[in-house]
Amino acid sequence: KDRVMIRNSNFQQKILETAQNTLYCKELYSNLSMEATHLWSAVPHIVCGNRIVCHLFPGAALCIELCHVPQIDAQTRSNNSAIVAPSQATPSAHHSYSLEHALHQLLWERITTVGGPTPRPVTVTLGASRRRVAAGPRAYRAEHCTSLQQSTTTIIESIIERAKFIVMRENCTKLIDDLSKSINDPLITAHWSGLTGVSEASLRLYITSPLYDQIYLTAVAITVRPEQILVATRDGGGVLHFGYELAPLRRFICQLLCEHNCATVHSLAKLNGWTVLQYDSLWKSRSMRAKISIQSPDDRYALRFSSGSDIENPIIELSNRESREMTRDDSSLLEEIAPELFNTVHQFQRLEWKSLQGKCIIQTVDLLMSSLSSVQ
Repeated sequence: KDRVMIRNSNFQQKILETAQNTLYCKELYSNLSMEATHLWSAVPHIVCGNRIVCHLFPGAALCIELCHVPQIDAQTRSNNSAIVAPSQATPSAHHSYSLEHALHQLLWERITTVGGPTPRPVTVTLGASRRRVAAGPRAYRAEHCTSLQQSTTTIIESIIERAKFIVMRENCTKLIDDLSKSINDPLITAHWSGLTGVSEASLRLYITSPLYDQIYLTAVAITVRPEQILVATRDGGGVLHFGYELAPLRRFICQLLCEHNCATVHSLAKLNGWTVLQYDSLWKSRSMRAKISIQSPDDRYALRFSSGSDIENPIIELSNRESREMTRDDSSLLEEIAPELFNTVHQFQRLEWKSLQGKCIIQTVDLLMSSLSSVQ
């Protein structure tokens, strides 16, 4: 008898939990549908049947559906192998687990702050805030209570805000991953902060050159929010604001890569004793290419390095500043660096990048500077 009573109590508890869950989901959906119809938006929200469609960004929408999945016991599942439990079902391709976790946090905050301490009936209203509940005993006027109710953020607004944040964060992550995979020199490293909020995330973007990461480092702080991305550079040029379109952010990161190459060449020239003749930064010249011109310690040779849209194939130009022609030893030495360059006088001539030695961009420039410095 004790076993039968325990089984009956468990069965009744399961039925009670199912009924409470059904009532809570229906009330929550009715509240969300009512808020969606009254919420203003440039693109109106659609409420049709058991589905709510909210427009987030161009090409991105949030779909909320009320689904009823019957529970299947173990005996029925063993008899019919074609039935799959909801937890074992294949998730949709558009399902976002991070958004699901954020919505669980949101509902838990609403439940714990609206109606007082738990447990309480699941049919308690979800629209009123703590200030609205406390308005009655304090004898607030109806106008004041209405203003408090209108100033409170609704559930659908919180859901849309967190959904926008998830979309912005995923797009930013995908953009950085695509750039790091497509561009191998210089290297792009992203460090996401583990202490992120429900509607804000931050990361550090580091740009380094292979084998020369100790010479120069470009660091950028990026903050992702529901409707914008904030970028702060190390040079103190202020905070840049980017919207949901990723093309401006991609263009800015590519400009950072070009600027990093020229800044690394600038630091390398100082280490090797070369003189910097001209340095045209992207931020100062407002051009599409970053350029730097350097001169050898003996004033015999000059190099001009420029990095543009083709980041992995910069332009290197060499000039022999002496009026006399090169000797045979000079020519044999330069033949190993650039076979097409002989007897160049008073003008820059472009070097073929594929004919230069070096595993990366900065190492190629370093070897070229060392070879020119050793020419007698």
